[in-house]
Amino acid sequence: MRLPRHRRVALSVVACAAALLLSSCGDIRGFNYQTNAVYDASVGTNVRGTPVEVLNGLFVANDDGTATFSGGLLNKSGQVQTIQKVTAVTDEGIDVPITLAGPLSLTESTLYTTGTTADIVLDSGEVKAGDFVEVTFTFDEAADVTANVPVVERVAMYDDVAEGPDVSTQDLTQKATDAATTE
Repeated sequence: MRLPRHRRVALSVVACAAALLLSSCGDIRGFNYQTNAVYDASVGTNVRGTPVEVLNGLFVANDDGTATFSGGLLNKSGQVQTIQKVTAVTDEGIDVPITLAGPLSLTESTLYTTGTTADIVLDSGEVKAGDFVEVTFTFDEAADVTANVPVVERVAMYDDVAEGPDVSTQDLTQKATDAATTE
């Protein structure tokens, strides 16, 4: 028994459509699968496309009311950059004092990770976990970079983030600074 021509054509169309759908070529979302898209599951903030990029930047709240900056700073400017100053402002417009453990040099094309040595610390109890702080990094040569970063609760995941500056390192830095100024 032979099927009429229109039934054969309809059957062929259905078979082709089923083959396309089953092979994912006919996915109604197109070709933008999640596996092809940038996926950022981190809590922190990323600022890309600037001379110095901020990667997964966040502050981890400390028991003493301070918060330690943890994140990656990637210098893509083509030359060594030094962080001269870091400033912070809350969502309410309140300036928050920050301690910067001296000028931090960022080698070109090298990821500098902060947090394990408490290089940048918010010195105020004005911020708490759940808040956001607008942080501005000022460099010697590159343009300023501003990031709106969250303050997160200190949990086991952040055990490697320092709770404050290493006193022995701070003492050595202070002694070296004092010696240089008295000469």
